[in-house]
Amino acid sequence: MSVRSVTVAAHLNRPLTLPTVIGRNLENNMRFLLLLLLLFLTPPFVLAQDGEAIWGWEDDSVTQMSARHDAKPNWDGSTGVMWNEQPLRDTLGNFASHHNIGFLLDRRIDPDLPLSLDIKQVTVRDVFEQAATQCGLGFCELETVAYIGLVDAADLMQLLIALRSEQLEKQLAKLPKAKRDALLSPRPFRAELLDTPVETLQRLAEEIGYDGAAFERLPHDVWPEIDFPNESPLAVFSLILIGFDHTLAVSNDATKLAPIPIPHELVVTREHKGTVSRQLTEAELLAIAPDAEITQIPQGISIKAPLAQAAKIEMLIAKRTTAINAETIKQQNHQPTSTQDALTRLQKVRLTVNFNATLDKILKTLADQMQLELVIDEESFAAKHVRLDTQITAEFQQATVTEVFEKCLAPVGAGFRFEGETVIIYIE
Repeated sequence: MSVRSVTVAAHLNRPLTLPTVIGRNLENNMRFLLLLLLLFLTPPFVLAQDGEAIWGWEDDSVTQMSARHDAKPNWDGSTGVMWNEQPLRDTLGNFASHHNIGFLLDRRIDPDLPLSLDIKQVTVRDVFEQAATQCGLGFCELETVAYIGLVDAADLMQLLIALRSEQLEKQLAKLPKAKRDALLSPRPFRAELLDTPVETLQRLAEEIGYDGAAFERLPHDVWPEIDFPNESPLAVFSLILIGFDHTLAVSNDATKLAPIPIPHELVVTREHKGTVSRQLTEAELLAIAPDAEITQIPQGISIKAPLAQAAKIEMLIAKRTTAINAETIKQQNHQPTSTQDALTRLQKVRLTVNFNATLDKILKTLADQMQLELVIDEESFAAKHVRLDTQITAEFQQATVTEVFEKCLAPVGAGFRFEGETVIIYIE
């Protein structure tokens, strides 16, 4: 029986209880409509129809990830994905969770926006950046959270958090250290499915010893489940509030929290020190912040600019710094592979795969991902009357290279062997 017929049969066998006063024809019509709804909403059916392959790839020579909250995000881990018209929020949320990263999609973005992406041998960070670009959105990387939203909002995020953090350091300097640490110290954060932002923010405020009654003024949306491994409450408040074009305010006595509109008209002055800041030219800065006043200071630059333009400079410096750090890590972990065979080179690679595709497509994708030469002994397949376009379905997480090939080839009774950088597929 085909996947489609199995799915249909499963749903036909579910009992439907209807009032006995409803006529037989109406009951049949309702059954038919419900069946159609179930078919379109059931993931196995959709996967079978699309014949899609969803791949996750990582090299744990950098960091072996787990679902523990104490594990660090693997932003620089090597990965690759193949997504075909997948819903934006669920797809990136699952990808983020696998790499121990929290994820938040701005409330103003359609969560079902289709995402198509086919890339390999990139960092986890690159996946988020390219996904955002492909959808015409912006991406902001915090310590343990990936935020995707409107471009202007993503640009503003880091600057808003930095400004509020600096203000709080001064505002709360004379108060007990615990009040300051409650807002600024990282901690796990979780909001349950169907919580409203009002409930979420008020609960978080209460947990850290603040009155959050003023959040009641926010609209009562219903939100998806949110899970951030280790972010400061200040960052959490900022991430959620930016979707309402608001940021966080703290009362002078440090007892109450409230949402306030983002002051877009604000002009800010910021000092940037370090190698990246010294390398930036005035022409480069004025290209993204034409109204900025730029002053050279010891070890860096001072910028006075409208909020949005200052945020663009902040993002530029953050991205350049991240790129330099990532390149340093890459150089430190680089090992020549010219004298290694494929199994030695790939021994630390782990794959997370969920696919429903033809065998030849799967093998080609695996070979491409692993930078292998693929050789298929088609004569041995023909001798056993096995077709290369046989549909294969499998799912596994954190599997080794040999485990992946074994599971892919087992349904057709095929084997494989490595010779240097070549993988040979055959049937005995």
